[in-house]
Amino acid sequence: MAAQSVYIIPGWSEGAGQTRKLAACLINNGFTQSKKVEDADILITHSAGCYFAAEAGKAKLVMLINPSYGLGGAGAGLGQVNDTLFGAPRQIRQWGFINWLQMRSWNAYYLLSQPHRSLKILKYIKSDPVSLPGAEKIIFLDNDSDRDHTSAVEKVRAAHKNVVYIPHPGLHEDCWINPQPYVDLLHKEYNK
Repeated sequence: MAAQSVYIIPGWSEGAGQTRKLAACLINNGFTQSKKVEDADILITHSAGCYFAAEAGKAKLVMLINPSYGLGGAGAGLGQVNDTLFGAPRQIRQWGFINWLQMRSWNAYYLLSQPHRSLKILKYIKSDPVSLPGAEKIIFLDNDSDRDHTSAVEKVRAAHKNVVYIPHPGLHEDCWINPQPYVDLLHKEYNK
């Protein structure tokens, strides 16, 4: 069987700086990285990146990591910013100061360098789409230290029949710091 291609869509104020550990982990575990979202067999989205999932093209499996669906529009985004800023002590304890500093530096860089992306996310939040065309299976991964995603799970289940809900330990951005458990879950669910 050929290696499955994966495309990663990061969240608000995120980009390749954060996704590189996950991308490397996927490659080390037999996946390939797709250069275009429309060519990927598997789509991984994080947080507000879920709003770009409608661009998925032929992806048969979609992994939504802490998606922002149904979390109260722009107010949810402000809540996440608040969690990021005031959650620093816990993040530093779990990730280490260097990882935390790198994460926040990348956040600042992407926030300032991609204002058009932030505006597009705000537009999507207002419409709150849950369109995942072609997805045969959707993995809804919910970190236990993140916001309550009950309404988001219900929204995705209402729009799609094959949704697997997986509560998972960790903080909102753990997939960027410690990607192996996420890749293991992807392998397990993909091979079912």
